[in-house]
Amino acid sequence: MNPTEVPPNGLQLVPGLWFEDGNVIIQAETDHFRIYRGVLAARSPIFNDMLGLPQPQELETLEGCPVVRLPDAALEVAAFLRALFDSAFFEPYPSPSEFHIIAGILRLSHKYDVAYLRHRALVHLSSLYSTTLDEWDLQLTSWPASTSMFAIELAREVGAEWILPVAFYNLAAAAHNLGMKEIIAGTAFGSFHVKLGAQDLAHFLEGYLLQRDNETSTMLRFLHSPVPVIGCTGGSKCTLARLIAVTQFQADRVEYPAIPLDIWGQTDWTRLSAACSTCLKALKYTHAAARESFWDKLPGLYGLLEWDELRKMKTQGLKNDPEPRSW
Repeated sequence: MNPTEVPPNGLQLVPGLWFEDGNVIIQAETDHFRIYRGVLAARSPIFNDMLGLPQPQELETLEGCPVVRLPDAALEVAAFLRALFDSAFFEPYPSPSEFHIIAGILRLSHKYDVAYLRHRALVHLSSLYSTTLDEWDLQLTSWPASTSMFAIELAREVGAEWILPVAFYNLAAAAHNLGMKEIIAGTAFGSFHVKLGAQDLAHFLEGYLLQRDNETSTMLRFLHSPVPVIGCTGGSKCTLARLIAVTQFQADRVEYPAIPLDIWGQTDWTRLSAACSTCLKALKYTHAAARESFWDKLPGLYGLLEWDELRKMKTQGLKNDPEPRSW
């Protein structure tokens, strides 16, 4: 049977994961994958045990192959099996539009105990969620709010708690676009419905208000203090430059989103171009110190462990790079 054909019962054969000489068929939802039993058993002790059990006489078959039904989403099973049977598929870091690939492979490699794929998925996931401010400042990719909700749910499931502070921060930062109603009730992420657990939702709501109302405004205090800067050579000219910068900055924003780390960006320093070099240096130092202070307290805003503990968990979680099990 050609993988582009639809079997009589309407079930789909998945191109690229339907091998004509395969000897076991995996079914997830309506998708069918014809693969190799020995490879699957060698990679996963869970599947090894599952496939090694005595098979009942009435076992369902298709084209002479036993059919194993999985309760998992077809999209995630497809990503997981592709990573198992194509060594190059999951080597590169997926793009933002491919977050479901990381999630599917991580969730199922965790569930079915495929250690080397779980490790690779954790590395990919961790690259998207910094644990230091320096890493954060180098991060170029922006993730939508629904991705953050999915990441929080995923981290809880697989024990990757070190990604949670930034996932919560990103969710709070995007809340004004996504809408609090969607965050509370849950929202769509592709074909999935994602929803925070009760405890995570309670921590998020509390942390969000602090991040938006307290920490974002606190981040801008460097525009007002210190006054005067010791060693200032501009005098009233510098004071006026700061006043104009504050006035323009406030006029440009109807409201401040919950983005303390990014509320004052690199291009905003041009607003203070009329200030003397001494004042500018002092203001940059004060702003940098405020960002460091916020970063240190970020996990606590959301009821999480301290950064030191989370970084230890990350080191432990990523320290081994297991080889694929052989057969």
